[in-house]
Amino acid sequence: MYYCENCHLLCEWPVCGYCGTRPLREPRADDYCFLSSRNEPWAQMLAELLQEERIAVVTRPVPQRGFGYSGERSAYTELFVPFPELERAKELERALLTSEPSFPEDEEEYASEAPEK
Repeated sequence: MYYCENCHLLCEWPVCGYCGTRPLREPRADDYCFLSSRNEPWAQMLAELLQEERIAVVTRPVPQRGFGYSGERSAYTELFVPFPELERAKELERALLTSEPSFPEDEEEYASEAPEK
């Protein structure tokens, strides 16, 4: 495994497949590696989850991109974690993004709070 200091990516070969930097070096424990690029609210939720699990996380906002069909701009945040925690952080991200929402077992309790039509 090799580490690109420019992209903060792990690579299988001594050349970065993203930016072409060469030669790459072995990753060190103090290297922050790219984990993910997410839009809100996912970026904030993932960062909070990592912090709760005592994984240091660095976030970097990505400049807003062009307008979509909705007319809104889509802002992204890149997340980076220390190399030794990368696999654990990937597992937590996968669990967050694939989790099912939980609902109260007794929905009647909350039915009285719903506005009437």
